[in-house]
Amino acid sequence: MGSDPVFEEERAQLALTQRCYGQIADEHQEYFRVLPSLYPNESEIVMLNELLTAAYNRIVRLRQGVERPYFARIDFRENGAGSGEKYYLGKIDAVDAQDKQVTLDWRAPIATLYYDSNVGDVSYAAPGGKVEGALTLKRQFEIEKGELVSWGDVDTVSNDDLLRPYLGVNADSRLKNIIATIQTEQNRIIRERMDINLIVQGVAGSGKTTVALHRVAYLVYNYRSTVKPGQFMVIGPNRFFISYISSILPDLDVDSVPQYTYAELAREVIGEDFEVRDSIEAFTEAVGGGHIGAVEGYKASMAYKEAIDRFLPWYEQSLKPEGGFDLRGFPVLTADEVSECWDSAMEGPGSTVKARTEQCVIFLQTRLQNRKIEFDIKLSQHFGELYREPGADLDALHRRREYIRRELDRGCAKSLRSFFHKLDAKLLSVYRIFLQNCEMFLDENFSEAVALKKTSLAALRSRKLDRGDLPALLYLKERVMGHGRFGEFRHAVIDEAQDFGGFDFFALGRIMPSCTFTAVGDLTQAIYSYRGVSDWDSVARHCFDKPAEVRYMRKSYRTTVEIMEAANLVSGQLGYAPAEPVIRHGRKVEAYDASPGEMLEIIGGLIKLYLSEGFKSIAILAKTADTLRNITEKLQKQGINIDMIDSNDRIYEGGICAMPGYLSKGLEFDAVILCDAHDSTYRKSSRADMHLLYVEMTRALHRLDIFYDGWIAEPLMTMTQQGRGEE
Repeated sequence: MGSDPVFEEERAQLALTQRCYGQIADEHQEYFRVLPSLYPNESEIVMLNELLTAAYNRIVRLRQGVERPYFARIDFRENGAGSGEKYYLGKIDAVDAQDKQVTLDWRAPIATLYYDSNVGDVSYAAPGGKVEGALTLKRQFEIEKGELVSWGDVDTVSNDDLLRPYLGVNADSRLKNIIATIQTEQNRIIRERMDINLIVQGVAGSGKTTVALHRVAYLVYNYRSTVKPGQFMVIGPNRFFISYISSILPDLDVDSVPQYTYAELAREVIGEDFEVRDSIEAFTEAVGGGHIGAVEGYKASMAYKEAIDRFLPWYEQSLKPEGGFDLRGFPVLTADEVSECWDSAMEGPGSTVKARTEQCVIFLQTRLQNRKIEFDIKLSQHFGELYREPGADLDALHRRREYIRRELDRGCAKSLRSFFHKLDAKLLSVYRIFLQNCEMFLDENFSEAVALKKTSLAALRSRKLDRGDLPALLYLKERVMGHGRFGEFRHAVIDEAQDFGGFDFFALGRIMPSCTFTAVGDLTQAIYSYRGVSDWDSVARHCFDKPAEVRYMRKSYRTTVEIMEAANLVSGQLGYAPAEPVIRHGRKVEAYDASPGEMLEIIGGLIKLYLSEGFKSIAILAKTADTLRNITEKLQKQGINIDMIDSNDRIYEGGICAMPGYLSKGLEFDAVILCDAHDSTYRKSSRADMHLLYVEMTRALHRLDIFYDGWIAEPLMTMTQQGRGEE
């Protein structure tokens, strides 16, 4: 390779780029040093801190970027612009002291030519309009530890062979950026404009989570003049998953984007003390029968939203004060006057119950101000009579009169708010009122109203709510009190969106009215199907205020062909189209009919084999935590270092782990060992079981081993023709 003139030319370019990165970092280091002297005033401390943070982050990005400052090059000649320009694409923009572009951020408009276009005549959308020209070169680089390893010119958009080196690598404890390998279908989603809602249906391993995070990075970069990073948001299924994705946005030059679980977000929005019951508790009850599935499904539906809509006018009317308004026995407004102002306020344009009630207070204050002279006369008459009463305490009467006079002069703001004391009720109290009277508002065709009322009120008493209560609380918060600071958010990613109900999407849109959403999910992985959506088109039509579009990612980049073909046996049982695997073959999926003792012996051998092959992450999965604890304890006695992970864990550190299958959603591992694939555990008749089995099987990148004892789950029976324990 050393005699290759192109290689030598590109190696020299890499060295030049690395020197430029070092020089730019040194310049920012000096800038960082002198900044405090440029902003010495305390009034400028916020601006100074922002500039120091930006300079520090820039230095870090440049120092880190030296080892691999770019991954590709494009040569583009704009029509009528002469010889054209070379662009080296990397994570960040870098410009040298002579104002020459050293590297171009992959998010820049022109960079889309690398992902979407063949060599030849091309065009791209720029802020100033459409730019046309010729793409004369697309070149990829493999750079490791600061050294150029290889290069290759590409004259097509993309193909599986180009992806193969990236797909064959091992997994670790963090999701990776994909800027060097973004495919056309992914790029179009990443670069979609921000003013529409996107719903992305992506098969397992299609990269939907990674694409959604790259979309945030793209939007932060291209809307940086109008939207701050803190106005974006990521909503993940659990804290464990958020830990898993936590490194992606900083790695893409994006900081300060809030990341929440849905429960964490709800608690912060509502601002009251409560817990949310672990979803697996409800999941276990739902798949075991009983009321919980029907109740949770109803709470997640738009029918529950309509019930709350019927409740709110009734609740508003209950806030109406009875009788007139007085101040320490002095009559100020009659009951008819209070009622008249109340009715006027309720008919007004106020968007929340609180706003309309406060409008009533304003109406009453205005009426008081207009009658100030009248009140002065009435006050003198009222107390004149009291002073003349035998045994009157003149000092006390005087203090009382002065208090009333001061209150009238101030418009009685404090006293009127006390008059409307119900306005300040806690949101959980409002929800309790709804539940106590819910028979009046629920759909009359809903057969589980009694169970809903009983279980929900019990949850409120314990302050441990079901997840299904969250959209109702968010919606009530917005309708009763307003959205508060959450009105500032502009775009949010919802991951594992198939587990959200229609009411979830609607409530999030109401609490963040200036926000658009990128919701990514896979209906085949809907293990909480009793509360999730059944199709995306209905969500797009009914659950967002702004336009929503459904996009599809049908190709799986995670698993081998053999693993995906096995998983497609399960998705077919659910009635979904098979995922399309990238052409990457591996070992066939092994199914072992083994007793518990035999299983432990085989698993121990598999773990040692996979570690010897360099695998960085191995997961043992099962339907329940109890099954895994028993297995984990016995493997640890064999000397295998294995971590048991449950819903209380917040950090994923890679290595060998055991976890319930529902926690594995969104994760990937070099090898997966599924240890309880019996037909009695994963019942063909249960869609929830089939969804969970599909999730567990599609976590594996390279190896999938399945254990059962007696009869394997029915969709997988075609895999077991070779007999007990055979390979």
